[in-house]
Amino acid sequence: MGFLFADIDVLINAQDVVEACRRLLRRGFEVVVVEPYTVTLTRGSLIVDLYTHPSFAWIVYVDGERLLEEIEEIG
Repeated sequence: MGFLFADIDVLINAQDVVEACRRLLRRGFEVVVVEPYTVTLTRGSLIVDLYTHPSFAWIVYVDGERLLEEIEEIG
């Protein structure tokens, strides 16, 4: 039987990325990838992707700020 890899994807406002990284770094995570719309951090087998805009291969498919605004209005 093989390993099942999964990560935690978090959509956050761009202005919160630095603080989110600081908090995760204090908990033993390390930054492994920085891309235009994503920062990936790991700690052991845990992987956290911080997204400012949902994207794939640097192509944004949803405006992250607008999505967060819509979610806040619903909640």
